[in-house]
Amino acid sequence: MLAQPTKQELSDRINKLYATINKQDNNWDFAFITDKINQYYFTGTMQDGVFVLRNDGEFIFSGGNRICKKASAFWGNSMK
Repeated sequence: MLAQPTKQELSDRINKLYATINKQDNNWDFAFITDKINQYYFTGTMQDGVFVLRNDGEFIFSGGNRICKKASAFWGNSMK
């Protein structure tokens, strides 16, 4: 079994996604990740839900019966 990604790994992955999107077009509002595999890659959890990355660097993850979580709930600050 693979080890759970660290907070630093998840942060680096989200920052890379953010930078890649901005490089292609910095006039975007949201990126929506809806499939479980990519949600796991960016959040470390795999469940029905949606991962939303905002242009300001914050993200929201809503999965299952959970209330939406901001980046601060995961790491204490913005991913930007």
